[in-house]
Amino acid sequence: GEEVYDTPVQDFRLSRFVLAPGTPGRDLTLTTPQILLGTEGTPTVGELALGPGQSVFVPAGEPVELRGPGTVFRATALT
Repeated sequence: GEEVYDTPVQDFRLSRFVLAPGTPGRDLTLTTPQILLGTEGTPTVGELALGPGQSVFVPAGEPVELRGPGTVFRATALT
């Protein structure tokens, strides 16, 4: 699932996804831009593999699916 972290501002959200092997893909499509950062494992964002320390920018409204296994942090603006 998604673990949401408290942030000191209301227009920013930071969350973490931990995906076990074999879990179904997760739709992460949002109406705001987002940055996804891989920190563990070999998760994929669409067809892009994210190794630890690798990130990807996802424009607002861009369809995106996250698959595991691995851990990914997501930063996004809230409007």
